[in-house]
Amino acid sequence: MSIAQRLGGALFALALATPVVAQDRGITQDRAVFFSARGGGFNGLSNLTDAGPAADFKKVGFNVGGGVGVQLNRYVTVRGDFTFARNELRNDQLATGSKLNRYFYDAALQLQYPTASGLEPYLFAGGGGVTLER
Repeated sequence: MSIAQRLGGALFALALATPVVAQDRGITQDRAVFFSARGGGFNGLSNLTDAGPAADFKKVGFNVGGGVGVQLNRYVTVRGDFTFARNELRNDQLATGSKLNRYFYDAALQLQYPTASGLEPYLFAGGGGVTLER
């Protein structure tokens, strides 16, 4: 089982378990927990060399990911995201069979200010990283 499958399963289980635990204990939640999921096509760098189409990622790959956030109060939210992406390397426009996996992860602190008009401007700061694996 891949890292992406494990993380996806854990996020799904957490999404199902959180409301059930709160209901069983009669907890009034002051904090809002939210989850997101995404996926689709992925194409990172197109050409890897300046000398023409020697090596590229022109074949579109895929990505899946998700995130979780906790709104601590109406002004502060903590959130994290993880995305797994893969596409295949080509050499001289021929498939090599070599796939490149990318793991994107980040965490952020978000400060928001809800207004009476329904707009909610926000500012966030955080950090993250990318891991490449062949």
